[in-house]
Amino acid sequence: MATLVKLRKLTTQERAALERLARSRTQEARLVVRAKIVLGLAAGERPYQVADRVGVGRMAAYEWLHRF
Repeated sequence: MATLVKLRKLTTQERAALERLARSRTQEARLVVRAKIVLGLAAGERPYQVADRVGVGRMAAYEWLHRF
């Protein structure tokens, strides 16, 4: 059976910065997408669910799960 990988708990400052980025309309689109991926993973969503919701490939969500 595969090992379940979870995102570490976000600090208050990290969460605030990611939420600000996710709502931004002036930041680069790639940064906004990354922030949405990390926030979705932190909320307990599965990587494939986050990928479908944000509109990226599943591998992108898994990559950010492992990076963050």
